[in-house]
Formats: sequence, structure tokens, C-alpha cells
Amino acid sequence: MRVILDKSGWALVPPRLARAGWPDLLRTWARLIRRWDLPYEGQRQREDVAYWYGERALTGILAAAAWQTHRYWWGIEEFLGKRFVDSKLGKAKGKSAPGRGDLWLGLRVNERRGEQHCYTIEAKQSFFGTDTKGIVRNVEGNLSKARAQLAQLDPDFRLGCPMAVCFHIPAALTKSERVSEWTMPDEFKEVAHMVTRRPHTLAAAILRSKAEAPQDGKWTLPGVLLVARRYQALPGSKGRPRWKCELEDW
Repeated sequence: MRVILDKSGWALVPPRLARAGWPDLLRTWARLIRRWDLPYEGQRQREDVAYWYGERALTGILAAAAWQTHRYWWGIEEFLGKRFVDSKLGKAKGKSAPGRGDLWLGLRVNERRGEQHCYTIEAKQSFFGTDTKGIVRNVEGNLSKARAQLAQLDPDFRLGCPMAVCFHIPAALTKSERVSEWTMPDEFKEVAHMVTRRPHTLAAAILRSKAEAPQDGKWTLPGVLLVARRYQALPGSKGRPRWKCELEDW
């Protein structure tokens, strides 16, 4: 399902995630990112973009988007919790210790059944890759790292479905062919189609035009590509129970 987010953004959302409300959430997310750099109080447009501040900022905007999209939707960023301790730290497997998770999201509600689509998210960022294969390789590597961290969460802090997110935030050399030919929009589309071949994966792009894209020294900052993958289940191991994706009571 292709979704238009705003004049400079689009998303590819599979049917199950679309039914959970992700198109509406992503539209609000795009609007909030755009709001940062729009002209205000008669001043000129900011020479700055919210997406350049990385994973933590973009995750926070995603949480804010949930609150602003629907009265029953919500997001809690950087929640305190517990994680299973890595045996490499010299502690026994199967024990948990204080830790944090990146984001809990509560989206579409089925009031008749008293259920809500909820997600526990671990997010990563990627700046690297000068061609589609390199970008996909970096995005997939970061999704794998996020998945591994999701599996470390103590069951008491697992909400709904586990989801790994990667924000790809490219910086292209201003004097490069990528900028002169403005190839980044096509790169984003190709990467999005490649990663969404995997089940339960969505991709959303926020892009500036060539004229609007800000520069930082020798770099040009064209936009951000969000890739999110929901897992139906994560396997358990010694001391770590299996995590099955389920709707939450509402």
C-alpha cells in the first residue's frame, strides 16, 4: 500500500500494519518533521532539519506523532525496564538487570473487542551507503542489531509486538554526482522496494527538493528513510522466554 505523507514524503505500508494505523501515524510524523523548518513569524526558512539530529530525535518525534494523531494513541520514549544480562559481562545467563527500551507505541484501538495494536520498538540509525545495495546492507544490519536488543528485554517490559526500526539519514557530498543529478529520491524508492520484500516491513521517506535541501559544510542533507520491521515472534533461549506478537488489552 503506497501512502502519500505530504508534498515531499511517501510510505510503503503492508496491509496488516496499515490496519493497525501506521499510515495515519506516518502522516503526522512527516508533518511534525516539516513543521520544524517551516518559516515562522515572518522569518526565513530555517537552514536546519529535524531529521539530521539522529535516532533519538526521530524516535521522539514518532512518539509525539502518536499523541497527536488520535486521542487513544500514545507513545512512551526511553522507558525504564530490565534486560537479560549478557554472559560476556561475567554474569550468569537468565538474569535481568536495569536497562532501557527505545519506545512503546499504542495505535489503533478496537473498542468492541477492547484491544489495541501496540509495539515495543528498538531504533537504530544509518548514515552510510552511497548506492542502493550499500544502503540496504547497512539498514538490514541495523535492523538485526535492534532485533537482538528486543530479544534481551525482560518479559515484564515487552508490550504488544516487537519491532525494529532503522532511520537512514544520508549525507551526500555537495559536489558529487548524487547531488548534481539529484539521485537520492530514486535511491530511496529502490531501497524501500528492496527492504519491503521481507514480511511485515514498511518504509517511509521524507525528502527535500534539491533547492530546499540544506548544506552542512561540504555535505548536503536530502532527507530521511524510515524502515520498520514487525516480528511475529522472537525465539527464546536459556532464561529468555519466547516473545509472540499479540494485541494488548485496552
